Amino acid sequence: MKIIKYLFIYFLLFQTAFSKVIIKDIYNRKVVLNHYPKKVIALGPGSLRLVAYLNATDKIIAVEKFERKFMWGRPYILAHKELLKLPIAAKGGPKDILNIERLKILKPDLVIISFRTKYYVENLQKKLHIPVIAISYGRDLTHFLNNKSLYRSLEILGKALNKEKRAKEVISFIKNEAKNLYNKTKNENKKNVYVGCIAHKGLHSIESSYSKWPPFTINHIISIVDNIKPQGGHLFVNKEYILTKNPKVIFIDKSGIKLLKRDMIHHKYFYKNLRAFKENNVYEIFPYNLYNTNIGTALLDAYFIAKVMYPNKFKNLNIEKKAKEIYTFLLGKNVYPEMKKYIGGFKKFEDK
Repeated sequence: MKIIKYLFIYFLLFQTAFSKVIIKDIYNRKVVLNHYPKKVIALGPGSLRLVAYLNATDKIIAVEKFERKFMWGRPYILAHKELLKLPIAAKGGPKDILNIERLKILKPDLVIISFRTKYYVENLQKKLHIPVIAISYGRDLTHFLNNKSLYRSLEILGKALNKEKRAKEVISFIKNEAKNLYNKTKNENKKNVYVGCIAHKGLHSIESSYSKWPPFTINHIISIVDNIKPQGGHLFVNKEYILTKNPKVIFIDKSGIKLLKRDMIHHKYFYKNLRAFKENNVYEIFPYNLYNTNIGTALLDAYFIAKVMYPNKFKNLNIEKKAKEIYTFLLGKNVYPEMKKYIGGFKKFEDK
């Protein structure tokens, strides 16, 4: 009887040991899960979005208050509005001071967090006494082809949430869409193009731009500001410089449309002499950087830009069908019609 008893104990220990899930997060921290989590909280810019990409929102038990703002810029929320009915876990944002007691009351069995230091994550895990996994989109938040941090984060979450197959599918989808654009335009070299009204820590008018802007670089398009900041990234440029370069084509981030129209009233001379405005070559694109990068929207922007810049190569591209394909794959629902309802679709800019 003793032998049977010991065998049974060993069996339980063996089973428990092998039911554990061992994760190495973005900081290479070893995080042990006693089982696949059923109650998850995703904190920080982009965390909830990646959970949505993995079709795992059913595990989310609370969300940040920040997720309830600017729904038109959050396709993952439009696709999963049920998340808005959940309790509030935190205020949100990379500098939010988390309420440890509130998190404990919610009783998650896993917390996912982004934009925090390794020390912070370790300390949070000690205070909560539950596993905390750190993820990241990387320094280049919008690089399509070589964002190793983003792909690594998807792999980490895939393993933690028992969605490894889906994680591989999502990574493959993003890479394939990006490669399609890159390869189709690789023998081209378009210049004298500009993107303005880029949202960056707030909304801005035409002076707000981006050097080495990913939807441009993936389509082999050189912006008039690429030489100003060769390493790439957001920047502000003055109107005199824009007018001196006088871009042939301008793309406008929809988030700054109202500010742009207001600016056009006060600076009529500038816009009257700007070539792209004179020749009606100004186009509206969607903002994709809202609480980190909406990958699907960034890809869709890149496709629309490719259609504008290379009409012959992309003459068969229907942007609404492409939107349906991208959003349905990533989020399980085509949210483009709703986004279009909120802020309009991809189109030429109209000063009305």
